[in-house]
Amino acid sequence: MNEKIPIKITPEAKANHQDIKKALNLNKVISEAKAHAVGSAKKASFWKTLTVILFLFSIVLIIKTFWLDQKPFSDYQNIIPSQTQAVFFIKISELGQLVPSVIPGLEQNSDFYKWLKQKISQFMADSDVDVQKELLPTLEEETAFLVFPENGSNKLVWAAIGQINLNQTVASQKVISKLEEGLKKNFGINQLFYRQVKINTVYAFNKIDKPYYYSQVDNYLIVGNDLGVLEKIIDEIIGNGNFIGNFR
Repeated sequence: MNEKIPIKITPEAKANHQDIKKALNLNKVISEAKAHAVGSAKKASFWKTLTVILFLFSIVLIIKTFWLDQKPFSDYQNIIPSQTQAVFFIKISELGQLVPSVIPGLEQNSDFYKWLKQKISQFMADSDVDVQKELLPTLEEETAFLVFPENGSNKLVWAAIGQINLNQTVASQKVISKLEEGLKKNFGINQLFYRQVKINTVYAFNKIDKPYYYSQVDNYLIVGNDLGVLEKIIDEIIGNGNFIGNFR
């Protein structure tokens, strides 16, 4: 009962015009799709590459800004003790205006301020030091004025740090020697050493219990009214590698 279905194969069968047109259209669509896909891939690759370049550039810029180009805002930034309550970075020429505004009782119109100014002028004359011609040229312009928590003997604990102009080292030592001779004429002076650094204690004979202190650590000059504060500053200078070893 199986019926055979006859199949006729024509070896010379040819596609008609419509079949060829459809095939050509199909090839064109495929070709355009491939071209579009390649173009999209190239665009995507371009934007990916550009994004990576911008990202790497941003990383380099951040590293340069925050690490390679990082500079302290002051030369004293790395030697300020952590116990410091307030810091003023000022020019030496402005120091006379700052101190009266910070220290109670030193208002410029007060009798005490006028008396102190006269005493300083007299001291400079006794030391044979010209402030404008000798003292100021040996110092860098910027100074640091530090305020610390009060202790038992002082309501205000302070320290001032200056730097010697490295081009004026010889001249500065002459000025310091002259100032020390002037101090000896009017005040008592004792010496002590802390970590091989000399600290001078200066006191008025009628106020032995309230001395002042000063020290030179390489090109740093430190003045203050508390020994512990000077020692902390010296620790910072030595500990941060700023100390060369100038033992006077």
